[in-house]
Amino acid sequence: MIEVGYGLITCQTHPDDPRGWEELYSEALELAKLAEASGAESIWVSEHHFVDDGYLPALLPMMAALAAVTRTAKIGSAMVLAPFYDPLRLAEDAAVTDLISQGRVILGLSMGWLPQEFAAFGKSSKRRVRLLVDAIQICRTGWAGEPTTQREDGTPFGYITPRPARGQIPIWIGAAAEPAVRRVGRLADGFMATNCTPDELAVAVRTLREEAEQHGRDPDGIDIAVHLQTFVTDDSDPWAAVGEHILYQAWKYGDIASRWDIEGGLRPMPPQHPDFESWVRAMSLVGTADHVAARIQEYAEKVGGNLHFVARSYFPGLGAQRQRENAQSLAEIRSCLGR
Repeated sequence: MIEVGYGLITCQTHPDDPRGWEELYSEALELAKLAEASGAESIWVSEHHFVDDGYLPALLPMMAALAAVTRTAKIGSAMVLAPFYDPLRLAEDAAVTDLISQGRVILGLSMGWLPQEFAAFGKSSKRRVRLLVDAIQICRTGWAGEPTTQREDGTPFGYITPRPARGQIPIWIGAAAEPAVRRVGRLADGFMATNCTPDELAVAVRTLREEAEQHGRDPDGIDIAVHLQTFVTDDSDPWAAVGEHILYQAWKYGDIASRWDIEGGLRPMPPQHPDFESWVRAMSLVGTADHVAARIQEYAEKVGGNLHFVARSYFPGLGAQRQRENAQSLAEIRSCLGR
């Protein structure tokens, strides 16, 4: 079975986009409603901090807002950067968001990687694995109704109330490197991949399933997901229709790592090496709905048929009308997958 989601909502601006933050956030909520109406089974957000284009820094408030304007789609994070959160507060905020959604939250977690984020939050990147694991353990303990800590005399306290709608919230981990993928097999309810070929996804899934079995877990109980840049168009030259925006999004993600301040405002994307553009093209699903659906099917077949595919179709600077059309294209993709 293939499920199709929409994202990653980041509310980023663009050098050529005159709209203000209020309009971008309002539009994001409308896009979520439109995507759900077009068959999206999940809506996803993504987190980074201190970025000149305003990359969404606060996921739980945004997820609560998305939950309030939708009815059926799961609301997922790809990913909450766990080391930068107090784990108890994360557990509480996620529980409340889940209640607002009536049990539709997927809490995707990652350990982060940007040096400036660790520096600003006063966290050591050397402890990021431990901080991620601690966050998972405290969330699950608290959601189970158990005390999360104890007083000096050993008396338990720190009970999380209210608890999530269904007792627990699925915790997914975003991972790429083998140690992180194996961590998914040991700890997570789901795996979120990105920027990979079908064969690369298959290798990662085999690895995490082997790890799950070695630790007495049901490997088939771990949800498998991938998010990739997706754009549906009937244009004779599909890449010309959207390539600039996909390339900008990919370049900007790397640009985040090279800038520690926002002085000088947004800068336009400089010319990119042809090899970079070729890689971005290879990681993107662009073309007719039939073409996109066939590519999704390739990924699903490589992991045994069950896949949660997230169409990364939210592109900075694309423009409101084209964003809406791209969200609506999920209906076409789902129709092609159902044939």
